Amino acid sequence: GIQLTNLKHINFQECDSITELPKLCAPNLKTLDLSSCTELVTVHELCVTNLETLNLSFCYKLVTVHEFVGFLDRLRIWDLQYCMSLRNLPNNLRLKSLEVFNLEHCSMLEKFPNIHQEMKNLENLHLSESGIRGLPSSIEHLTQLTGLWLKGCHNLRDLPDSIYKLQMLEFLSFDIAKLRPPCNFFDGLSEYGFPSLRELYIYECGIELEFLMKPNYFPVLKVLSLFGTDIVSIPESLHRFTTLECLDIRSCKQLRQILRLPQFIKRVDARGCTSLDASRLLNQIGEILSEGERSDILSRDLFLFHWGDERSFMVPGTEIPRWLNCKHQSVGNSVSFRVGRKFPNVFAFYFALGLVPHPSPAVLNVYLSINGFEKVLINFITPYRDASNILWISSRSHLKLQKLLNESNPSDYNHVEVTYGLIPPVPTLEFRRWGVKVECTCCPQKSSISSSMAITLVDNDSDSDLNLPLKKRRKY
Repeated sequence: GIQLTNLKHINFQECDSITELPKLCAPNLKTLDLSSCTELVTVHELCVTNLETLNLSFCYKLVTVHEFVGFLDRLRIWDLQYCMSLRNLPNNLRLKSLEVFNLEHCSMLEKFPNIHQEMKNLENLHLSESGIRGLPSSIEHLTQLTGLWLKGCHNLRDLPDSIYKLQMLEFLSFDIAKLRPPCNFFDGLSEYGFPSLRELYIYECGIELEFLMKPNYFPVLKVLSLFGTDIVSIPESLHRFTTLECLDIRSCKQLRQILRLPQFIKRVDARGCTSLDASRLLNQIGEILSEGERSDILSRDLFLFHWGDERSFMVPGTEIPRWLNCKHQSVGNSVSFRVGRKFPNVFAFYFALGLVPHPSPAVLNVYLSINGFEKVLINFITPYRDASNILWISSRSHLKLQKLLNESNPSDYNHVEVTYGLIPPVPTLEFRRWGVKVECTCCPQKSSISSSMAITLVDNDSDSDLNLPLKKRRKY
């Protein structure tokens, strides 16, 4: 073979003429990049004992990888994503240094190799959209694994019991119909089931929530996504997930009720939940926001994960609950009000959106400006292209808002303006109603959120002012 003693890096990226590599001996080679070599069919045995990075991504015709790769002690990153013809990997993996292994979209790959007990450094295993039919029980040797991606593995029906031994796992995604923990498996394993799991994503499958709704098995869970699953009810035990910040239940079309939300929840996305009891959910959202009003919870940096201090709730329908109804409503793109030197604890804005299917993605940005100072982005959402009507309710912490007020040369009377912008404009998106709930100094205060929690919905048709044509409606 070819002797390349001092060579450290080879970059053959996008070399369409390569069908196979010549035998070479490069003992000091660190990086071998063959990505997008679309005619490459096989990787033969090479003498690259010190190789650290092997990039074979987007080699669409690659079928076989030689056994030698499974014994590269120094290999840290192995990328095979979008090798859609790949069928054969080494039967055994003894990659002591491997940290990242990417097999996403290897749709023809059905067998995953056995894992040697010395493979303790792997942190991220990407298998989404691959064709694997099973994972070996030896996956338990991946004791440092923090991320496991299994979304779209449609041939994968069951996970081995040993998956519950991955005590360092922080991220798990799958859409498997038959994920069940063995009877008493957690109890015999450790005090907790997944003591490090922060994000759990379950997509479009039939699943029973009984074993998921045990907070002691998921003591640090931040994100729970049940997107498109066939769940009917989320039990009250969800309330005991004290670290949960985000609940994604989009497109759960059979979901009827959420018995009780966690107190410190920051995001709930229920778009596409066509069977959901929206009034009951809105009642709980009002209680959460009123708790923030009473105890200033929104000012406490209890959890700083993805969303900082913001809270955001998306509920099917466009009815406005009475506790949210207020005089600061607008049919334009701006709402103004006055505050004193202390920004009110009660502050939330809402948008009732009538959505018609639209072809391009869009972002709805909401801005806040005080005393004419520069607008500050306070939140945003991306409306579904094919969603129906939704109500979006959002708030920011009193601490954040007070900081903005303090930086605006405040007086006893301060002008606050909330505006929105849609980028790009979507003609088919209808703003049914939007407004701001705030205890301002320009309006008499009748009641706060906490004292008006009856969930009776506003009869939008009875408000003649809001049924006028767009250009004739009053601006508050």
